[in-house]
Amino acid sequence: MTITNLLEFLVGRREAILRIAATPQAEWLGLLFVLSAGFAREYDAEDLTREPWYVLIPVAASLATSFGLYYLIRKCSSARVESANSFWTGYRSFLALYWMTAPLAWLYAIPVERFLTPADAVAGNLILLGIVSSWRVILMVRIVQVMFRFHALVAIFLVMLFVDGVAMVVLWFTPLPIFNIMGGIPMTEGETLIRSTATMVAVLGVLSFPVWLIGLGIFSALTRNGLQKAEAIPPQLKAGGTAEEASSRVSQSLWALAIASVIVWFAILPFTQPQQRCRYDVEKLMHAGQIKQAIELMCAHKPGDFPPHWNPPPRVAYSNSTPPLFDVLNALATIDARPWVEDLYFAKLQLVINEGFRPTYLLRGNQGNDRTAWLELLARTPRGLAFVRDNITSFETMAAEYGKKGNGQKILELIEKARSEKTTRAESRSNQ
Repeated sequence: MTITNLLEFLVGRREAILRIAATPQAEWLGLLFVLSAGFAREYDAEDLTREPWYVLIPVAASLATSFGLYYLIRKCSSARVESANSFWTGYRSFLALYWMTAPLAWLYAIPVERFLTPADAVAGNLILLGIVSSWRVILMVRIVQVMFRFHALVAIFLVMLFVDGVAMVVLWFTPLPIFNIMGGIPMTEGETLIRSTATMVAVLGVLSFPVWLIGLGIFSALTRNGLQKAEAIPPQLKAGGTAEEASSRVSQSLWALAIASVIVWFAILPFTQPQQRCRYDVEKLMHAGQIKQAIELMCAHKPGDFPPHWNPPPRVAYSNSTPPLFDVLNALATIDARPWVEDLYFAKLQLVINEGFRPTYLLRGNQGNDRTAWLELLARTPRGLAFVRDNITSFETMAAEYGKKGNGQKILELIEKARSEKTTRAESRSNQ
């Protein structure tokens, strides 16, 4: 088995599929490729020095999904498994083929965040996900057709039924921006794109699931060759004698490629992990409620010390967002923070205000305690006063809800100061 066989396999050549399935060492090659795919996905997204288990997620996920698909194939096959050994022998060959699709995931290594805007980077990642997923699905259809001698239509409906079900499960457990119902749930462009894409996939998945299920039943019944006996071990290969003889010769170049696909990441990680460590430290403090320490840590660094387009907690569009945004703003009011840090959280506040939020609801804690110290942050800087002037209507609404005493009076004074600052600046420009 050579690199050429791998390339032919990735475009669905029958001979390459059979050769890989008959190679005892193929699953170990595949495992190396899966590990390299894990690095490709996470090298610029997670702190692998502290959470190396992220690299193993693709291994665990592929074991679960490959077993599920193989079990479904065996259930749909007219062949009856006579012993546990035949089942597991067949699964071993199938797992090797499943894992050998992993090089397609190397596309995830393209660092789109480093040369695209935040929204375009999200779109780019979704496009890469679509390309890799579609390619893998088409390839798995071809594998099922070749290895188990299903009719093409049966293979398509069987694989799509399984893929549809997996997609629904993944969407159910994946944190996503919550629906923006009647305002009040602010989202960035990227979060909006993620939400709309997930919604589209969910709707299509629910609507198409009965189609795949019914179609599988119909075509399995109507297609004469649709349910022929599955072959756990391929037949003899013409080019190399018996399957065992042909498959025992794995080229050194293919082993070198598999090993290099993992080792290369240890040369790349030093350039990306420092940013991920900074991100990890800040987010850990934020989630632990040590907001002031987290902000101070951010201020001790430059924006370039963090990953591109990093969105620090809280992510206000998510239902499990912690800590509360206004708790972070309150902490900012007690710190002489760097402008770039203030800008990040002013942008989050702007998103909230743009959605027509209920001020008294968002500015109170769980026990009804007021959380308005952040107003001092707006009052003490030109940047904050400009923010008030740009959103004067929202602050007037806030003052009206609080009334003319207490916090309502504070907000009215802030509005007056913002207007006075604007008037002072206008007079200064006219005198010049």
